[in-house]
Amino acid sequence: MRALVFEPQFVGHNLAFARHVLAALIDQGIETTLLTSRQATESEEFQSHLSSLSPNFKLAVSHAFETKKSTRGIRVQGPGGLFATMRSLLDGLKSFQPNHVIVPFANPLAHALGVPNPISALLRKKNIEIEGILLFGRYAYPHTDLASKCKQHIALKMLERGPWSRIHHILPHAVRMMENHSPHLREVVSFLPDPIESPIHFSRDSACDKLGLNPNHRYVSLVGLIEQRKGVFELLHAARSLDHSLPETTKFLLAGRCTEQVRSALQNEFYPLIQKQRVVVLDKHLAHDELWAACYASSLMTLPYPQHQYSASLLIRAAAAGVPVLCNAIGWMHETTQQYGLGWTCDTRNPKSFVTTLQNCLPICENYSTTPLAMEFVQEHALENFQAKIVQRIQSRITAQRSAYR
Repeated sequence: MRALVFEPQFVGHNLAFARHVLAALIDQGIETTLLTSRQATESEEFQSHLSSLSPNFKLAVSHAFETKKSTRGIRVQGPGGLFATMRSLLDGLKSFQPNHVIVPFANPLAHALGVPNPISALLRKKNIEIEGILLFGRYAYPHTDLASKCKQHIALKMLERGPWSRIHHILPHAVRMMENHSPHLREVVSFLPDPIESPIHFSRDSACDKLGLNPNHRYVSLVGLIEQRKGVFELLHAARSLDHSLPETTKFLLAGRCTEQVRSALQNEFYPLIQKQRVVVLDKHLAHDELWAACYASSLMTLPYPQHQYSASLLIRAAAAGVPVLCNAIGWMHETTQQYGLGWTCDTRNPKSFVTTLQNCLPICENYSTTPLAMEFVQEHALENFQAKIVQRIQSRITAQRSAYR
């Protein structure tokens, strides 16, 4: 059995997901090739996530992608990005002739493969099974207006017509929506945990020492890729509003690589906050242990993401580290935080609401304690659960093959 893992993007969680998939396949003794972009192989993320695994899989490189200046990532959306994605995958299928394909971030391809195209035709002709992991989709939530309902129906219909033998989704809402749409989607869709590896445990002092932070300070953090989409500007405006009312020991921590847009704002509009060290910036890609250290160093982790209605792995990491969160009160984050008692939510797009909630949270966040329900939530998203589900289908194919040869 030959498996092809196709993941050209490298910013954010993409190569982390690829690592988890590759490790699971390698552990099963499956001959595995990773097809990715040239830009990915040259990135810090590749070295961080995949260098230790690289002797155990074959590497194939696509030169079809253009770099996005805004985030350093590559273009996988839009006509050009979609063309590069489909061309790369088609070339990979022809070159490596795999029996099984797994796409760790299948959103760019999810609907495109539902219309007639050479990839779907080749997969079906050669009896190659393909599995995709979906992280979001507007069809995941109910819609009330006619136009949105039509778009939702078309999106689900495209998924239904695609060549997918398995569609894994990390949103329970999306799984339910697909199951209700058609018998075929009910058969192929599966809930997949948003995987969190076992924490690297730190005391708060050792976490601060790891990152060069002062353990006597209290850190309100935003962790991961620091970009507009994560609500960094909402947090910085809140920090400026609270600047004169907070103790000097309360800091706002931005831990992770900043986009150029954020760097420019920190050097100009928000420079006074940097100058007086109200805002502390660790502008770098966080290695695995540094990411956990940033969680444990925090007194409160914020996820003010303005439009993000979907799963957020940093919320799960915060729960695993026993750190409360303050999230935007929309979608999955709001429901999950409320259901499992993981912290607080508010409308972070409303400056007054965000500031008021921060003022109320800060005096009590140090007394937060993780509930048994929260730990059940963390365990559900354990990496082992993710990997067991991601190899389930290919294992069944291998078992069937062995039975046929007996």
